[in-house]
Amino acid sequence: EQPINFDELLAVVAEINKEELQVILEGIVEEETFNDVKSFIAFNGTVYYFSENFLNEEAAGKFIRSRELQRELVNKVREQTKFTAKLTNIDQLQTIAPDVTASEIEAALGDVTKSDEYQDIKLLTAKTGAVYLYSSDHMANNYAKILLRIEAKDPCYTIAEMVREESRVYPRPTNIELFKYELFSIDQNKLD
Repeated sequence: EQPINFDELLAVVAEINKEELQVILEGIVEEETFNDVKSFIAFNGTVYYFSENFLNEEAAGKFIRSRELQRELVNKVREQTKFTAKLTNIDQLQTIAPDVTASEIEAALGDVTKSDEYQDIKLLTAKTGAVYLYSSDHMANNYAKILLRIEAKDPCYTIAEMVREESRVYPRPTNIELFKYELFSIDQNKLD
């Protein structure tokens, strides 16, 4: 009752190599005996197959778009977290697919945060209301919180929250030298 993509099929029929499976699938789609089996290409080029006996093309298309949108979102967040050590603002995700709407992004993010498959994807909301994502596989949760505070672009807030956090967690006073690191982007005169 849901489409299956080429890689998922390949995993199911492990004794067949990629090229053989491609030939078999092309034959199935073209052969009249299997005229209910259709292929569908997602916006990112992933090929899916479905049976019209159980799923119409519109429903298959919606499922595929949602699923591939989730995968693209997760891949972008994981890559940005891993290679740039930055949070991903959800506004950056608008360019992930052609004609993607804010409601589609919101729905995909809701599915991602509920999915066992994507447990590493975490969502944070800044004091400004901006929403950010990161992968806990590539970034510590505490570091993500620090970056979130910095995103507020309010040095007083950042410093106060860091002091509170260090006092609560460790408990210890916070050395002012910490805020001289480039990460915080606090002008030395303002810091003084």
